[in-house]
Amino acid sequence: MGAPALTGSLLAALALGGLLLAGSRRAEVAGLVAFAFLAAALPLELGPGLISWGLTAAALAAGGLCLRLCFRSGVFRFPRDREMKWWRVIARPFALLFIPIDRFFGRTPLLYLLGALALIFAALDLVRLFSRVRMRQLFKKSESRRFSSMTAFLVAIFLIFLAFPDHLPYLGLGFITIGDLFSKIVGIRFGRHKLLRGRTLEGTIAFAAGGFAAAWLLRLALRLAPLQAPGVPPVPLYAVLAGPVFAALVELFSGRLDDNFTVGVISTGFLFSLRYFLGA
Repeated sequence: MGAPALTGSLLAALALGGLLLAGSRRAEVAGLVAFAFLAAALPLELGPGLISWGLTAAALAAGGLCLRLCFRSGVFRFPRDREMKWWRVIARPFALLFIPIDRFFGRTPLLYLLGALALIFAALDLVRLFSRVRMRQLFKKSESRRFSSMTAFLVAIFLIFLAFPDHLPYLGLGFITIGDLFSKIVGIRFGRHKLLRGRTLEGTIAFAAGGFAAAWLLRLALRLAPLQAPGVPPVPLYAVLAGPVFAALVELFSGRLDDNFTVGVISTGFLFSLRYFLGA
């Protein structure tokens, strides 16, 4: 891989930075995301070597500078009246570890793990709903009379790994983790233009940006020999481009349904349908 690969990553980083700039109106936010994306993408694109390591180090340095500017300008100061469980926000991307578990140990062990986790959180929800135990460290006040978003998330991930083949669940998982993370941070901090049920234009743009970043990096990572699976086609470019936009729209129009459930299931189904009709 050489100049074409590098060009692809640079164009993807520019697109990602442009989306974040449109969503946040902060150059330091766009720069932070774009350079962090490059630091992850370049080693996957170029492979090991001095050029790859040098460019990655430069991207990390630039990203660190943008992060410092973000702290100095108060980018991470969120409204105090907004209920947030930050440990849940930070922990969500760790769900991407389900991907190497699936690749190295197989789909069946992963389904047992996901099923067990979903049952544990569903049981905790039932205890909350039918007793006076509130578990405030784990659950939000807004979840006091319904199943939590964590349960909806785990059930959705279980279903997409159960129902859809090869890499399609990985993309749905990427949308619901990274896309939701971007949407939450940008929407809460910079959201001004209201759309539906409290969702904002800025948050929707950020969701698409996060989903795009996740899909692009998954496309690169699944080319690597340790993660390749015999007979499984590579992630097509149309999935990387169309999937995040569709997932962002699903999140926007989920209405009263929990988007932690709808985004993963519906967007993965959409990609499965695209692959069926396009034959690729």
